[in-house]
Amino acid sequence: MMTEGDKMKFVVIDDDEIDREVIRRALRKIGSTSEIVEAENGVEALHLLRGSAHSAPLPKPYVVILDLNMPMMNGFEFRDEVRCDSSLKFSPVFGLSTSNATIDKETAHRKCIAGYIVKSGKQENFMQAMTMLDNYQQVTEMPI
Repeated sequence: MMTEGDKMKFVVIDDDEIDREVIRRALRKIGSTSEIVEAENGVEALHLLRGSAHSAPLPKPYVVILDLNMPMMNGFEFRDEVRCDSSLKFSPVFGLSTSNATIDKETAHRKCIAGYIVKSGKQENFMQAMTMLDNYQQVTEMPI
């Protein structure tokens, strides 16, 4: 379980810099004190989470906020990779998408994505989603 010194982080994975900035601003606006770590795509995020020859793995605990529609490796492919990795498979992943299509929502839930958030929704709904994520990371007890 987490100890007092372990601070939860948000890992924001999105190929769009503007969308990453919107998430950063929303988290600041709601008063989140969590560290925000960013990756531009699923491949970069896997290197960040697993570590590489040049860096150690990102210390847990963290919550992943994942764009589902990205080049190189989309969010569903990223989640498949995470599920197959024994050191990452229990990482909570929340999906962000511009799609409101039922098939995309069903695919996300079938792939055990913790929640599906539509990016292009109303600002108020997006802020509620960011508040929910911040509350989630504050009250959830996660093994590290």
